[in-house]
Amino acid sequence: MKDLKDILLDKGWDVSTVTEKLGSTKEARSDENILRYSQETNSLVVTVDKPFVSRLKSAGVKVVALALEDKARIINEKLARCILVDMDIKNSTDDEVLDDFSKIKSGEASRMAQKNSG
Repeated sequence: MKDLKDILLDKGWDVSTVTEKLGSTKEARSDENILRYSQETNSLVVTVDKPFVSRLKSAGVKVVALALEDKARIINEKLARCILVDMDIKNSTDDEVLDDFSKIKSGEASRMAQKNSG
């Protein structure tokens, strides 16, 4: 099974992990060591650690900050695609597709399923 690093490598990015570059111990992977390494090598850091993002930016390190909102947006897009694939779009008008999507997004579909299953 591919991990995130493998996928990014396949897309042409030069990717390394903190563990590969600094070691596997907690001390080796400390924020201070990551900051120092990224400054010395002009590396870009990808992290979900909000306080560390601020520290990296103030030290002049390029950073990609991933937030909960980013994850939610990706999941929402994938759910929307999944819903559209499962629907019989060929026999539905645009209004019907939008109506069905709105029902699912609002939770009406799950409430209807709960009523019918009981």
